Amino acid sequence: AKLPKGLGTWPAFWLLGAPSILDKSATGIEIDVLEQYGVNPNALCTNVHLWYPDKTHKADGRAYLVTGMTDDFHRYGAMVDSEFITFYYDGVELRRVRTPEEAKVPLYILVDLALGGGWPIDKTPNPSYLYVDYVRAYSN
Repeated sequence: AKLPKGLGTWPAFWLLGAPSILDKSATGIEIDVLEQYGVNPNALCTNVHLWYPDKTHKADGRAYLVTGMTDDFHRYGAMVDSEFITFYYDGVELRRVRTPEEAKVPLYILVDLALGGGWPIDKTPNPSYLYVDYVRAYSN
């Protein structure tokens, strides 16, 4: 993916646990493979969220300083297995976290370009583009 330049942009590549999408009594998992905020274009953010039925939330996130996400195409990835969720940037491991039970389910893939994310969008370039060359998913 090649990310957009500009304040207010909020590109993301994330995974959602299938059961919690329809069953609101199930704890939901959200795995942010990539979140990048236009206000900080050199920060690649990864996160594992647990969304509980009572509307409480737990997260384990990290940000990494990388340059060029808006200048050229790069690869963003996550391997989810029974032990770890491993995050990658251009094939290089960034980090790994223990896989919670909630992630041991089918996962939906989402890629989007949102605006805002807590920062004003009045200076967002119009139009703004998130370019995605391909998305691949593998299963054991």
